[in-house]
Amino acid sequence: MASSVQHSAHTVDEALNTADLRVLVACLYHLTGDEKWLSDEMRPQRDVRLVADPMAGFSQETAGFIKNAARDWLLSDTSEPAITDPGPDTFGKMMSFFLGEEVPPEYVPMIRKDFGYSPEAAPRKITSTTNRRPRIAIIGAGASGLCLAHQFDIAGLDWHLYEKNDDVGGTWHENRYPGCGVDTPNHFYCYSFSPNPDWTHFFSGSSELLNYLERFADDNNLRDRVTCGTRVQSATWDDVNNVWVIELVDESGSRHDTVDILVSATGHFNQPVTPTFDGQDSFAGQIVHTAKWPTDLDLSGKKVAVIGTGASSMQLVPTIANDLAALTIFQRTPQWARNVPEYHLAVDEHAAWLFRHLPMYSQWYRFAQLWRYGDGLLRFLKVDPEWEHPDRSLNRINERHRNEIVSYITEKLEGRPDLLDKCIPSYPPFGKRILIDNGWFDTLCQQHVTLVTDPIDQFCETGVQTNEGKVFEADVIILATGFDVTTLASRIDITGKNDVTLADDWANENPRALLGINVPNFPNLFIMYGPNTNMGHGGSGMWLAETQSNYITQRICDMVENNVATVECISELRDEYTDRIDELHADLIWAHPGTPTYYRTAAGKVRSPMPFRLVDYWTMTNERGLEDFITTPHSTSSTTGS
Repeated sequence: MASSVQHSAHTVDEALNTADLRVLVACLYHLTGDEKWLSDEMRPQRDVRLVADPMAGFSQETAGFIKNAARDWLLSDTSEPAITDPGPDTFGKMMSFFLGEEVPPEYVPMIRKDFGYSPEAAPRKITSTTNRRPRIAIIGAGASGLCLAHQFDIAGLDWHLYEKNDDVGGTWHENRYPGCGVDTPNHFYCYSFSPNPDWTHFFSGSSELLNYLERFADDNNLRDRVTCGTRVQSATWDDVNNVWVIELVDESGSRHDTVDILVSATGHFNQPVTPTFDGQDSFAGQIVHTAKWPTDLDLSGKKVAVIGTGASSMQLVPTIANDLAALTIFQRTPQWARNVPEYHLAVDEHAAWLFRHLPMYSQWYRFAQLWRYGDGLLRFLKVDPEWEHPDRSLNRINERHRNEIVSYITEKLEGRPDLLDKCIPSYPPFGKRILIDNGWFDTLCQQHVTLVTDPIDQFCETGVQTNEGKVFEADVIILATGFDVTTLASRIDITGKNDVTLADDWANENPRALLGINVPNFPNLFIMYGPNTNMGHGGSGMWLAETQSNYITQRICDMVENNVATVECISELRDEYTDRIDELHADLIWAHPGTPTYYRTAAGKVRSPMPFRLVDYWTMTNERGLEDFITTPHSTSSTTGS
């Protein structure tokens, strides 16, 4: 905590010079309890940019006044804020005041939980000392699996986690290609209950994200119940004994075990799409996928072909380009990429000091990111049926976004009309995952870089041949071709009641689950990051992991407290939920016929992104309960919605 003994005036001054003033004003209300910090004179200016101006619209004079007030508190003998939890009503007013815009009251419970306030944030704990506690298996030790394991630990549940890789980390363990990182600000891309004040960048690379998850597992003593190097090959429901029979495979062979509850936390991005091409076996060089990057791969001075121009490619290409003799990029579809100047910005030691030492600074800074990367965009991704340019945009705001990004790309590619024609998408912005320019357009302009839009015909001994018959030589071919996001948990051979497999239920690229979590005919199965839970309009994978972990923990605790042996999703509820998703998606950008996107299946169903606001999904997961399930007590009788 702050005191004059711990911190010098120089240290405090250096730190406050980096402060976001809107965050500082919110903190000062907590620190002092003085209502003047919520007066009109102290109201920050509304700023809708992804990275807001830290001056928050204040004059230099007012900025000095704010910093001096914070300085006085930090150098005083006071060690605790006057107000930690201002209560729901005042907190709601603070949210609107802080942002300079009206925040609907429905957001208050969600954000209060994110701040760690009780009772919203109080973790569920089993109170029964006599009822049987189920054995639970979690599949996958990524962000979702680790978060859930931690919640189970707090609740007092009996769990074990199986991970196919040799260590925890999931996506961030597997994806280690040069330039790999997060495109969500990482003060939001972490668990709310486990903030990291030591991020070195505002958008971190994969190694730092992996370190965060590894440290989380260590700090919370999770590793004792995590078995790495073990794949859950199959799971079969035993309807007689009400257990899942799971087949575990490791380097020594296979074995079987039984558990009462099974949770798949394998996620969206763990199965690379690896296309095959004619002549592939004849290629004399090396072929690698970005998700399977060899640690010893040296590209220096080599000719490299990269297939794909999505998120992985846009991170990889600018990172490796300067070391190559030649770089050829094969593009099927151009991408919308926006400019975020702070993308490579480091968190200097003075800014980090505030996150470590100024009470409430981390929470309000995170809220600013949650709001800007949250629900604000979704309403602008809806189709305006009266819009006059439906092919290129959805509505007036979407057209403005398009014009802004086109202007940026045009400026970056000045003097290269050949590239400009190839780099402006015809579909509306946000129809595919919006990307961050990682130096992509600058890289395309380099003399040794070639962007090819002709279709690939085949691989040959020396490289890649297009349909036009032209061969582009390569020593290494890199597949930046993304992931399979339609099979999800059904990649595991999961068999439920009546010998129905999850692959059968989700056939024809049509995965469906109530809340993206529960599926009829699969008792005691919970799925994390399932169908229609991908963050398409905003949010954070960590936020989703927390939200779903809370829901699953609540339901299993309900089972224990009510002596319930099995829960099975009611089929009609899954159907109603899916119909609602389809209804919402019909008016959203991902159903736009001109948008080529993995968000939409070949049958035209949008089965990856969530059509709801974050607050809607959070509310649903907090308000629903055992009434959504057919429940079986630890006896022979069965009840519905009890």
